[in-house]
Amino acid sequence: MHLSAEYSAYPWSRYRIDGPSWDSRARLDILKEFQSGSQLRMRLDWRHKSESGSTLKGRLHASAALTQCWSLSARIEGGLKGFATYGELGFRTTDRRWDICARGTYYNTEDWNSRVYIYERGVPQSFSVENYYGKGWSWYFLVKWSPARFADLWFKYSKNYCAFFILITIPG
Repeated sequence: MHLSAEYSAYPWSRYRIDGPSWDSRARLDILKEFQSGSQLRMRLDWRHKSESGSTLKGRLHASAALTQCWSLSARIEGGLKGFATYGELGFRTTDRRWDICARGTYYNTEDWNSRVYIYERGVPQSFSVENYYGKGWSWYFLVKWSPARFADLWFKYSKNYCAFFILITIPG
């Protein structure tokens, strides 16, 4: 279990904030590891900004080592105005020549301000943190093949489907 808290005060104006402000946050992390290599992790984040109020977000993540080669993980993450959840299945050969994973994600948030960030595995030299907002789903398939000790070949295919609802109001 890990608990942290911090407080920051800004006595001067900052970008898009016209006067003094302050920020406080707290985080609680609980991790349970099992002898099989499986894990269960829970996180609660609370943040209060003087200019915009409080937010509360949470995360529940479970990962299981099904066999020596197969793994399964699932996560649900979000706040009061939306969430994202995913399931991932992974396969790695014992000689580590093949590493394959597939993930499906569903998300449903009210707007851009309630977006959820989730890290995705990717090819080397790419960093993928997706921001999910609106309502939709996405998936990806990642393959790594090591034909020799000094060479890796990577392949990633991903797709994202999002439904945006735009309300246009005409006065009169």
